[in-house]
Amino acid sequence: MQAATQSYCDKTVKVLTMKTLIRAFFVREVLITSLLVFAAVSLRAADVQSSPIQIKNVIGHATYSVDGKTWSSLQKDSMLEHGSTIKTAADGSVDFILQYSSTVLRLTPSSELGFARLSHTPVEEVVITDTTLNLKSGYIVGSQRKLSHLSRFNIVTPDGEARIVGTEYLVRADGAVTVLSGEVTLSYNLPKNGGSVQASVAAGQSFDPSSCKVISTSSAFLKNIVSDVDSVRNNAETYKAGKCTVVVKRKEGHVSKHDCDDDDKDHGGGKDDDDRGGKGGKGGKDGKDGKGGKD
Repeated sequence: MQAATQSYCDKTVKVLTMKTLIRAFFVREVLITSLLVFAAVSLRAADVQSSPIQIKNVIGHATYSVDGKTWSSLQKDSMLEHGSTIKTAADGSVDFILQYSSTVLRLTPSSELGFARLSHTPVEEVVITDTTLNLKSGYIVGSQRKLSHLSRFNIVTPDGEARIVGTEYLVRADGAVTVLSGEVTLSYNLPKNGGSVQASVAAGQSFDPSSCKVISTSSAFLKNIVSDVDSVRNNAETYKAGKCTVVVKRKEGHVSKHDCDDDDKDHGGGKDDDDRGGKGGKGGKDGKDGKGGKD
């Protein structure tokens, strides 16, 4: 009887010891994982950097504020930071570039836009961007290359939010969205706390907030915005990023009569579309295919 009891106790001690070891090992792994996650998050937080706003052009009258109280005249080639707000007068428009998200935009007349969040985080060979714009009135036209997988680009309006991935688009403060190329997903809040509507808007379509439906974009509407679209496209085709020149080529969403077939052809290695040679360039004087050309 005593031997049986001893054997049972030995087994119990062994089981308890094993459970204790397993528990200790599990706790150890959890602690190590938590420390690694904390270190990664701390490193990531340290690497997060603010992204500048490059004002490319100002037409008419526009102002900006960094505190929402004091307003100053906005000038071409200015540099702003997140937290700033831009206002355009009835005769004003502002073209600007968000370099790290490869985005070119135009704020149209009688509009107000706040830059709530503008950050970028280098992760190995990829730059993750996090952008939130608050469109308080008017509308904005944008052209954006496809973002990296973890990047976010949101335009918030008083009644909704549009998520941009890589597209040409127009967003209005009343919640309307028009897509010229690519796709935009949006959330629109119904009045009187009536819930929200989720929608995906593809190229050639618009979201109508009055009906909460996605409809085909009318040619009459496109004619009204064609000058703004053209300006954004021209700015998006070639813009400066540090010491480099970034070229954004479009493949779809042609709206303007100014578009032509030569827009998507490779003109070689010159500085401008009338490529005059350059190293390894194919273009002749007029940007046509051919060897040589003037230096």
